[in-house]
Amino acid sequence: MQAQLFKGKPKGDLLGAPHAIRKVPSAPSFPPFQFASLSQQHQRRSQKCSTRAFNLFRGLDDLRKKSVVDVSKEFNLDGGLVATSIPRISLIEADEWNSLVQAQEEYNPFVSYEFLSALEASGSVSPAEGWMPQHLLLRESGSNGKKGKLLGAVPLYLKSHSYGEYVFDSSWARYAMMMDINYYPKLQGCVPFSPVPGPRLLTLKDQSDAQGKAATQKALATALIQLMDALKASSVHLTFNSREEAELLEECGFMSRIGMQFHWENDNFKNFDDFLLALKQSKRKSVKQERKSHIAQGLRIRRLSGDALRAAGPQIWDRFYTFYEDTIDRNWGSAYLKPEFFPMLGDKMADQVLLVVAEEEKDGAWQMVAGSLNLIGSHALFGRNWGQRPGIEFKNLHFELCYYQAIDEAIARNLPRVEAGAQGQHKLQRGYLPNLTYSSHYFNQPLLKKAVAQFLEKDRAYIAAACASLAMQASPFKSERTGALVSAKLKTLANHVRGTGLEMAFNSISEELDEDR
Repeated sequence: MQAQLFKGKPKGDLLGAPHAIRKVPSAPSFPPFQFASLSQQHQRRSQKCSTRAFNLFRGLDDLRKKSVVDVSKEFNLDGGLVATSIPRISLIEADEWNSLVQAQEEYNPFVSYEFLSALEASGSVSPAEGWMPQHLLLRESGSNGKKGKLLGAVPLYLKSHSYGEYVFDSSWARYAMMMDINYYPKLQGCVPFSPVPGPRLLTLKDQSDAQGKAATQKALATALIQLMDALKASSVHLTFNSREEAELLEECGFMSRIGMQFHWENDNFKNFDDFLLALKQSKRKSVKQERKSHIAQGLRIRRLSGDALRAAGPQIWDRFYTFYEDTIDRNWGSAYLKPEFFPMLGDKMADQVLLVVAEEEKDGAWQMVAGSLNLIGSHALFGRNWGQRPGIEFKNLHFELCYYQAIDEAIARNLPRVEAGAQGQHKLQRGYLPNLTYSSHYFNQPLLKKAVAQFLEKDRAYIAAACASLAMQASPFKSERTGALVSAKLKTLANHVRGTGLEMAFNSISEELDEDR
């Protein structure tokens, strides 16, 4: 069935044909027009880039040095609501913040008070690092000097750069510089250094009160824009938010961007062997061979969480940090997370942390040689950081610790999915299929907003086509399961390319797949 999707003569125009998705469109460039056609005024601005860059980064350095730790803003909104920004998450009680986190449809540990406070307390997030907390709180009006009831919140940061976000906007910043527009500072609603989808507009209202939840979220959106103006920021960005939030924010003037990650989905598998039966024979054989590698290398694997992780003591995190640094060095990256962060995480969130470790026996004792850090949510296992002993390479160990052990744990805990982080088409053949991610962006400068809007229109078509192509052509699953999964994904993708040939193509293929089933 899958091969038949690409046979036959095109139906209608090229983009209207199912086989047209075989060739993914070229990724859009930014800005979405040739600089050679810019007006002379804009060309003169371009010639000032070097001076502009020097002045800009000198200004950002001044911004980092400012004492913004105690700066906060307050706004009165319609309906008797009050929005306040706080420069440290410690200025709100943990139980009060977590009451919002627990009210979400799914529990996501990354937006918990414990995770966000560990980032700040460890110094990983600070004004000196270009991350200035400005967490937004929405309350009812208080009385007699008391604060009103907390209704909503946004984990929010005033930023002087674009590092550690995983939704890349550096080309937008360069374009703004050419147009003599200050791109920084900007407001970033996110979980720092964590490309993990989840709620960004936290509300006390749960899914049972959709109308009240939407009203609170729109009030938060209004407060975000007011805070942007008050702080003289260029824009507001909510990254890796939910699809529902992105659609609601479009009603408030935000523009949506989509991205792609690879997630494993649990089809009520009883165990790992049951999952293997859903794969094509060639893929099943390859996975089995990879899972034998660590045994052949004399390694043992353990999964530590809760009391077992506490019993391991803080030294296990010292060891893990050397692995984390090795991964950073191998990829010429930057170690955003400080050494103090990991033991804080293990201390505060041991029950929500899963550390998968590989150990090698030496002189009669087992020594940790690699590890993979995961967080446990109510509906997903989230893979975050991994590394191994510097100076050595264990064959297939990355796949075992990060992907296969995560699948084992998800099945054991009956979790619906595993989200293994950003990038990585190599995850496909191991059962992780492409899924869309979302972000929302608001600009106060019309010229920049127009240019980004043009870019996003092309970018959405490119991402949607790439996601569809990968799901159809590279799925490791048998044709029946692939057809069911692809049909559902294409219906979602069609919403992002409405009015184009791709929308017709996606709907046409989805209908064919449903008929075949």
